[in-house]
Amino acid sequence: MLGFSKKTWVQLVKEFCIPFLVATGWTVYVAFGQDVTFQNIIGNFGPSFFLASWATGQFFRVRKQAGVEQSLGNVEKRLNHLVDDLESKSQHMINYLTGGDSYLYFLPLHAEGGKIVWLARHIGEYPLHQVSVRVVDIEYLLRTFKPEGARNFAQTRNLGEVHQDTNVSVGENEIGDRTEYSFNIFTHARNGKFVQEVRFKKIDGVVLTALRITGPSGVFLEEIDPKFPVDADGKVVWDKPAESVGVHLKTFTADEIIPIS
Repeated sequence: MLGFSKKTWVQLVKEFCIPFLVATGWTVYVAFGQDVTFQNIIGNFGPSFFLASWATGQFFRVRKQAGVEQSLGNVEKRLNHLVDDLESKSQHMINYLTGGDSYLYFLPLHAEGGKIVWLARHIGEYPLHQVSVRVVDIEYLLRTFKPEGARNFAQTRNLGEVHQDTNVSVGENEIGDRTEYSFNIFTHARNGKFVQEVRFKKIDGVVLTALRITGPSGVFLEEIDPKFPVDADGKVVWDKPAESVGVHLKTFTADEIIPIS
């Protein structure tokens, strides 16, 4: 009818029903007991009807606006939730592709024959990719110890991918009759460079160990035996492992020890 849908007519009746009743009631109240003329009816009904229509229209407008604002607030909350979820999943994917904050922890195992075997243990939630490991014998590097049959002070091994909760043997080093021995283990992976410094001191037949691991953000792990010798400040002297032979060792960076391909 007239191009209006049923919903439109229902809305018109809903919005103008109350103004019509109010205007009718006001007109009856004013005209009661007086001469009823068309002019009086229109003069009272018209203004009261439009005034009531304006008031009810404002009511419906405010109610609709409040509903729209509530709906927009709900949409905003859902969008924020979706954005947070997307960022979380994106970060998870990036960490999975790069390795995140995972790293290798090298566990020294003393074996028979004066040797030490290195077991690389994956630590973290994400797999490591393109892993290359170099184990450097510091005393051999400084020419204060010469292992039998060894050709180089460093051993390099490419591990490729190392998955979560994986243990990998990365080789062994000869200790000989040393009472002090030191190793720096350099790890290159897709998520950065890591250096694990391990210092051993044999005192009264007991091997004491101190180690620390440095990553892209600095030192993040230290494990020091309570009886391990320290300096006057109570700290381990990491850059001078060969003190007994009077040789000073600088702390080598990963770039100085491992060529970057």
